[in-house]
Amino acid sequence: MSIVAINGSPRPKQNTYNLIKEVITGAEQAGATVKLFQLGEMDVAPCNACRACVSTAKCVVKDDMRQIYEAIGSASAPKGLIIGTPIYFDHLSAQIKACLDRLYSYTYTELGQKMFPKGFKAVLVATYDANSSGDYDAVLDWLADRLAFYHEIETVAKIAQPKASETPLAKLPDLITKARDAGAKLTEK
Repeated sequence: MSIVAINGSPRPKQNTYNLIKEVITGAEQAGATVKLFQLGEMDVAPCNACRACVSTAKCVVKDDMRQIYEAIGSASAPKGLIIGTPIYFDHLSAQIKACLDRLYSYTYTELGQKMFPKGFKAVLVATYDANSSGDYDAVLDWLADRLAFYHEIETVAKIAQPKASETPLAKLPDLITKARDAGAKLTEK
């Protein structure tokens, strides 16, 4: 089983990374192979709306996004996707939004067919400094809805860490367990 993990934080080894790593640990303990992409260390340009992908289902922009496309395309069943983002100004980070926009190349061909590889499940992760665990549920709900609508990806878990700068993940054993359980759930057929 292959899992593609994408950390949308511009700070690659901070709060979002720590929570994603717990999801990865759960997936690896259940036998998965995980490839982690740190968008904060990559060159991923925003979509330039050239629409060349409409006829080919391939993006023509030459940057590090090609590594993510390759990992998605070569994932073995069952397939998993972990998407993590910090929430800075009430929504996804700019880095993860650029990456998601670039997945447009998988959306439709001129024949109207959806081209994202079939069979992916997802775990969505968000970290933020707001006080309540429910403050940004709508952001993760929006992301889950878009992944389902555009790419037929089933979200199996949404994990949020409020007060992430104030309370280190190491002091939240229940959240660590939830993250690891979500990672294991990605490996289920």
